[in-house]
Amino acid sequence: MQKYGLFHKFHDTNELYKLISGFQSDKGISSINIYGPDIKFIWKIFRIYFTEVEAAVVLLNMLQENIFLLKRTESGSAERHIEHGESPEECAVREVHEECGISNHKITNRYSQLSHIYVEGISYLKKTHWF
Repeated sequence: MQKYGLFHKFHDTNELYKLISGFQSDKGISSINIYGPDIKFIWKIFRIYFTEVEAAVVLLNMLQENIFLLKRTESGSAERHIEHGESPEECAVREVHEECGISNHKITNRYSQLSHIYVEGISYLKKTHWF
């Protein structure tokens, strides 16, 4: 199987959605690079295609030992989804308390956010916050 990436100039929404669908079904395409004069507009149109979800990942520092908080859920995923009305920071604090039983802890660093797409029946765009 050949691994290659595509470069595509944005022209219209339907063409973009067809491109995304093809990318999701063709495992031989490693990446798609979409470009055009108004990247904010392209990002807005791109996001409409997906159901957006957010998650938080926490790296704990306890007694000078680092612990990466990751638990497999019943669905088999290893995600900590942010609940409705909850900030990413609130999710991180809640999950540490629920999963580790730790109280009175605080966030000391916020790292980069990462977005990726995946398909589980429908197409998701997931933004993960790292703390």
